[in-house]
Amino acid sequence: MNLETSSPTSSARRVAQSMSVLEARFEAVAANLANASTPGYKRLVSAESRFARELAGAVQSSGTEVNLRRHMQAGNLVETGDPFEFSLQGEGMFAVEFDGQTLYTRHLQTHVDRDGNLLDRRGMRVLGDAGPVALPGPGAKVEVNEDGLVQVEGQVLDRLQLLKVPPAKLHDAGPGLYSLDSQERLERATETAVRPGFREQSNVEPMLEMIQLISLQRQFQATQRVLRLESDLSSRLAQSLR
Repeated sequence: MNLETSSPTSSARRVAQSMSVLEARFEAVAANLANASTPGYKRLVSAESRFARELAGAVQSSGTEVNLRRHMQAGNLVETGDPFEFSLQGEGMFAVEFDGQTLYTRHLQTHVDRDGNLLDRRGMRVLGDAGPVALPGPGAKVEVNEDGLVQVEGQVLDRLQLLKVPPAKLHDAGPGLYSLDSQERLERATETAVRPGFREQSNVEPMLEMIQLISLQRQFQATQRVLRLESDLSSRLAQSLR
């Protein structure tokens, strides 16, 4: 018999590890709810098979690692009529630059600064194929077509970067903003259209997230009870060996 795997101490350790996993998944659901109204936000979900079973309340977490991924399903497009607001129809992300780092987003709400730089709402420079998009000045009448071509008075100045970004490598860098582990070379998203004057809503379904939240709370409470029982068993065993 394997004394390590059957001992109360070992069992308590596994239960404690399960609680850590549940805490991480609870935080992911909380982040989804907090970003339900963030344009272009992509919700975090557990591995699909486990996620579906959890909603049914059929299992409790027993692993030592949390397996989360970005669910990249597109959100609904809502027309805003703002010609400086852009979303994407299809896969891919826009690229912006901040402090020398390239970040990625599904939504751009832009303006032009006094130097002619095209900036997003956070003040980050919007990137085109030639680098940060530069316009003749703040009063330039800029147009962006479905292919991402940036034009001023019919003259093409640049083309917005529309990139295929691996969801498994994305990290949160702010509301609706993501970074990558490394600045690897990314392919252009060729089957994607820029939609000027539209805003992509997040793909968070608040009711689904609330169901998941309740399920995780119940699992956490049940795991706490198991941990207390394991602690009581360990104490009794220690007393019997004195």
